[in-house]
Amino acid sequence: MEIVTLIEQLLYQVSTALYLPVIGGCALLVAYVPLQELLDIEAFDEETVNELRTRARNALLTEAIAQEERVQTARDLLEIKGMDPALVAKLAEKGITTLDDLAELAADELAELTGLPEDTASDMIMQARAHWFEDDEA
Repeated sequence: MEIVTLIEQLLYQVSTALYLPVIGGCALLVAYVPLQELLDIEAFDEETVNELRTRARNALLTEAIAQEERVQTARDLLEIKGMDPALVAKLAEKGITTLDDLAELAADELAELTGLPEDTASDMIMQARAHWFEDDEA
């Protein structure tokens, strides 16, 4: 049986048994489902289950590290009035990690990405653009 088929079977059986939607891909489910529940799947032996769980945890860790690196890169965005770490993380997830990235957005785009009111989004964008004009004034 192919590994893809095994994972599909795992996802179906585990999500059905636990009444969980498949959120965050298979890594989240595989990493934290109790060992015995995975062993109850006919095609899985203990070695296979342990390998799947190890790989799933490694994938989650890798993604968490990558997310933290994106947020670290986006720390400049905290200079914007009204910006908080959760909003920075949401923007970083969308590839907006610098003041210039934020400044290049239209207010409606930022509002759609973040759920902020359009006037708040517009104000944040104008704050991000401020450094463009400081160079001209000097």
